[in-house]
Amino acid sequence: SYTPTQHRLRLFAKWGISTTGHGLPRQLLGLRQNGSNGLGEYPGNMKRERNGFEVASVLLFLCASVFGDWPLYRGGGNLLGVAEGTLPDEPELLWSMKTGGGIRSSVAIAGQVAVFGSLDGKVHAVDAVTGKARWTFDAAGAVEATPAILDGLVFVGCTDGFFYALKVESGKLKWKIETDGQILGAANVFLDKAGTWLVFGSYDYHLYCVSSDTGEVRWTVETDNYINGTPTIQEGLIAFSGCDGLLHVLDAGTGKEEKTIPVGAYIAGSGALVEGTFYVGHYDNEFIAINIDEEAILWRYRKREYPYFSSPAISDDLVIFGGRGQSVHAVDRKTGVARWTFRTRGKVDSSPVVAGRRVVFGSEDGRLYLCHVDNGESIWTYDLGSGTIAAPAVDRGRIYLGTESGEMFCFGVASPPYAKPSRQGRLSRFGKPRSLHPGAKAADWPRFLGPYHAMISAETHLLREWSESGPGLIWAFETGEGFSSPVIGEGCLVYLHRMNDEEVVECRDPVTGDLFWEQGYPTDYVDRYGFNNGPRASPCIDRGVVFTYSAKGVMYAWNLHTGDVVWRRDLLGEYGIPNDFFGVGTSPVAYADWVLVNVGVPGGPCLIALDRRTGETAWGVGDEWGASYATPVVASLGGRDKVFVFAGGESRPPTGGLLIADLETRVEEARFPWRSTTIESVNASSPVVFDDLVYVSHSIRDKGVMMRVSAAGGVETVWTNRSLGAYWMTPVHHEGYLYGFDGRQATEAKIVCLDARTGEEKWRTMPWWEETVLVDGLAREQTARIARGHLLWVDGAFLCLGEFGQLCWLALRPDGCEVLQRATLFHAQQTYAPPILSHGLLYVSQNEPSAIDGSPHRLLCYDLRGPSSEFEP
Repeated sequence: SYTPTQHRLRLFAKWGISTTGHGLPRQLLGLRQNGSNGLGEYPGNMKRERNGFEVASVLLFLCASVFGDWPLYRGGGNLLGVAEGTLPDEPELLWSMKTGGGIRSSVAIAGQVAVFGSLDGKVHAVDAVTGKARWTFDAAGAVEATPAILDGLVFVGCTDGFFYALKVESGKLKWKIETDGQILGAANVFLDKAGTWLVFGSYDYHLYCVSSDTGEVRWTVETDNYINGTPTIQEGLIAFSGCDGLLHVLDAGTGKEEKTIPVGAYIAGSGALVEGTFYVGHYDNEFIAINIDEEAILWRYRKREYPYFSSPAISDDLVIFGGRGQSVHAVDRKTGVARWTFRTRGKVDSSPVVAGRRVVFGSEDGRLYLCHVDNGESIWTYDLGSGTIAAPAVDRGRIYLGTESGEMFCFGVASPPYAKPSRQGRLSRFGKPRSLHPGAKAADWPRFLGPYHAMISAETHLLREWSESGPGLIWAFETGEGFSSPVIGEGCLVYLHRMNDEEVVECRDPVTGDLFWEQGYPTDYVDRYGFNNGPRASPCIDRGVVFTYSAKGVMYAWNLHTGDVVWRRDLLGEYGIPNDFFGVGTSPVAYADWVLVNVGVPGGPCLIALDRRTGETAWGVGDEWGASYATPVVASLGGRDKVFVFAGGESRPPTGGLLIADLETRVEEARFPWRSTTIESVNASSPVVFDDLVYVSHSIRDKGVMMRVSAAGGVETVWTNRSLGAYWMTPVHHEGYLYGFDGRQATEAKIVCLDARTGEEKWRTMPWWEETVLVDGLAREQTARIARGHLLWVDGAFLCLGEFGQLCWLALRPDGCEVLQRATLFHAQQTYAPPILSHGLLYVSQNEPSAIDGSPHRLLCYDLRGPSSEFEP
């Protein structure tokens, strides 16, 4: 089903897009990596064909609401009315302010600036957090239209017939153009090679397309009556309707009309466009869905004889809209069949907004309402003191809504008191990385164990030879305690660690190390065995949100691009889960609309799936084993996606094993007990899944087992042995063999090769060498070895990081182990986090101070990009 939060992507180099200083960040406008905007696929040449008409000019357009801003009417270009994140069940009134006239405009928000119009003839800009006035602009008539914010400018139409471009910082006029009628609808935006373009309608019967930079008119299209609403833009098409009773479909680049579809009634509101279907209400008491390709009405919804002026919100499989019959309606998106109705005491022209599993809207009865998206049950209401027909705007968990009496309200939760000033001073730079090789493959590393859940990377053209000190160090920043590894996605690096009495989440530029944002929250975790007191779990990045899991079992969802809290769950506290041997160590895994967590509730569930938008528990499986330190692995088996959980927490007697659940049916399919009988044992190595086989292991006594899993979920033992018992390391499967570190202690660790089909041990070894180190200025010889460590299969070899700071390229084959290149990056213990590779850069966590030079806890970035030509060193 359609999920609005999936349809966003940061685009950078392809069209030279950059971040603007004000307004909407331009890299957030556009397509997903697979070439889709979420509402239809693009072929690789970026052209679209529809009924033989080819459009190549329109490259980028505004999609659904983007990463914490609300820059357009309804949040984005296809007018979905869906906000990122969720809303509190009982929002607090954060501020309110009075204007000199009624407010019918919705609010546009970019960064910390909120802008709206008023019937007092002014455009108002206020601080979005405090409500403090920034500036006002005097128009020559009432301002009913909702502003749009882009590239440091505010664009808004007025009943005086003018369309204005104002500077967002000052409100000063940059340009204006005049039409021959009032402008009541908001502007929409699209980008192409020729520039950035605004599209809006006027009561002079025309739709205008003008340059955002100059106001120069690119094209106009004449209709047969007033245009009240806001046009939608999707896949290079503009769809809009008005009082002529027609749905117009145009090419955005040329303004050429492709289709004109009769509706048969006046349309006063704005429609939403999803997957080729246009949803809109009209004056003849119906709400309808129109298939644009087939030029046919798919369904009609009629509930009493009242018209519909409200714009719809599209949530998963629902269309939600207000009506003048004193109700909000939710209907099935495909069929138009009613799901629920919410009654108020006044007309509802206010357009609902969906945020997570919440719907927010106003009514002419003078109240603001919050209800549940699934069933329409009331959650919260607030008496505004005056009726409203304006649409709410939702940004970073805050609700903005104006009333007919001229008062603007902001509701939400006060900003967390624990945000700390920047620690940018901890960053040191040492050089710049090479350019990527023209033929190099590169990828993000958004979760623990990498993009394939398996310590395997598809990156190529990596550096194979380096100096004695290792590859070139690009930057390093001083960190606190912890065993978490960084994750990288959507142009951001996120790292979780502990400084003093706080766990700190930092978001940085992966190439330069520059700090984007940081947040912190208090912690009093103390490790009972004397290891450091920092977090163990690694973050997970998914579609503009990053999920973190603290050592004490508190899960946070953060807006990746602002650092705002989306939601928070104290899982150990809510479920009554005891803190295990070493605190919480399993990492969250995002899959579809869920965040999968090996949570280990006593008596079940063992695995839970949290709604990624709200944090609410969607479902759970397993009723026997506690949480282990292994991270769940998602893999396809028999054509179906399944999750494999190596569970087992602190218990007497110790219990645990492999749990398998089907991600489509959400049911447990199999469980296989596998746990050492030693009380203080842990299951910490994640499952290795390939073909129809799964390998799990622990590091004490009967160590490893290979299982065969049928498509139906049956499990049978293939072999067991004591040759490869991984502790906190996860073995890697490559071409029919398992390679990994066997051994609970550093002194006994060996690299082992097993035949994956038979369990036969092919060899075991531990490379060692002599090296010279400087201690107090004196050269000393010492023996170095990898001990325990992590393996990463990439670019035709194994990259290995040892627990004392050794980095090696290894050739691991069934006939033996060869060290191709090695270096000691630092002399420090407890390098337990795996190496992270993304876009040719290597990230290594130094978890303890150096015993040689005293260097502190650090995250280090190395250049592993291979030369782009034979002349480059």
